[in-house]
Amino acid sequence: MKKNLLFLSSALVLAACGTTSGGEVSEEASSTATAIPAAVSDSTSTASKETVIAPVEEPTPQSDVSREFKNAVGSAEDYLNYSSFSKQGLYDQLLYEGFPEDAAQYAIDSVVTDWNQNALQTAVDYLDYSSFSYPGLYDQLVYEGYTAEQAQYAVDNVVTDWNQNALQTAVDYLDYSSFSYPGLYDQLVYEGYTAEQAQYAVDNVVTDWNQNALQTAVDYLDYSSFSYPGLYDQLVYEGYTAEQAQYAVDNVVTDWNQNALQTAVDYLDYSSFSYPGLYDQLVYEGYTAEQAQYAVDNVVTDWNQNALQTAIDYLEYSSFSDQGLYDQLIYEGYTAEQAQYAISNLP
Repeated sequence: MKKNLLFLSSALVLAACGTTSGGEVSEEASSTATAIPAAVSDSTSTASKETVIAPVEEPTPQSDVSREFKNAVGSAEDYLNYSSFSKQGLYDQLLYEGFPEDAAQYAIDSVVTDWNQNALQTAVDYLDYSSFSYPGLYDQLVYEGYTAEQAQYAVDNVVTDWNQNALQTAVDYLDYSSFSYPGLYDQLVYEGYTAEQAQYAVDNVVTDWNQNALQTAVDYLDYSSFSYPGLYDQLVYEGYTAEQAQYAVDNVVTDWNQNALQTAVDYLDYSSFSYPGLYDQLVYEGYTAEQAQYAVDNVVTDWNQNALQTAIDYLEYSSFSDQGLYDQLIYEGYTAEQAQYAISNLP
């Protein structure tokens, strides 16, 4: 209590000494009076300037994904930036690039893409350079590794004219092969085009059916031999009209005698004939008497060996006496000498 009164008394003395009669404050008093608040202000400022320590962020731990896995993801993204792939197709591509299976699988699982849109883009790309039927395009996409659902999405959403695709497919076929009208229709249906699409194609394709028949005749004669009527019948079987087939056999360049001779050779490659037996077979095939005669006169064969082989063939499925076998060979057209040779040389 005494300390408080002393402080108050000193304050009153200071106030009295520092005030003039006119109420003015002397410089010394003013200086002294403002010194106290200044000290308080410094104290407050010091207190307010306490150091604030910011929280230290924990360092982000390094990813445990290996460099090769990251590279696989990068390669997958690069591929998808310039082309479209199915999951399987992209996986296979990464393996081809040398990535191990686990890295390729990681990339497939990590890459962000719309597989449906990839399938659709692949469908568009295919149709840019080739023609497909609806089911043909679907099958191609599945072959490329797209799922059934992805392939279905693509063929349902691709913008194309299936009639024009059928027509272009018809054109492509005729660029490297020859077809009759019904033969081309059947081929298009086999490729998956509808009856209406195939009909549109064969009705609108620009081709010369007579020339197709002629080219088909040439193709047949390149790998086999035909008589004139035999070739005609084959062309009609292929779907050419009577007029188209007739045009072909009348205009094809071939040597019918040589055809007969080649047919004779072919027969003797897998069976045995006598001279008159081979002649009769050639006439049956449609060769003229002159063509058949040319063939049997010019074919290189051993008629004795033919008789022996015929005798052996008979004995494989039936039994004969020597005389009975001899008579059968004579009936087949072999000469007496040829038949006797066969009987004498049976094993």
